[in-house]
Amino acid sequence: MLSIVKSMALHGLDGYLVDVQVDVSSGLPNWEVVRFARCKC
Repeated sequence: MLSIVKSMALHGLDGYLVDVQVDVSSGLPNWEVVRFARCKC
């Protein structure tokens, strides 16, 4: 099951909106962090 949640990330005093995607399925537990740069920070 895929869920998408809006969240926020801070870089100094600047805030950026981010989408957090979570896939809950059977299998081995693991973490993947993927960064897509949409702005010049």
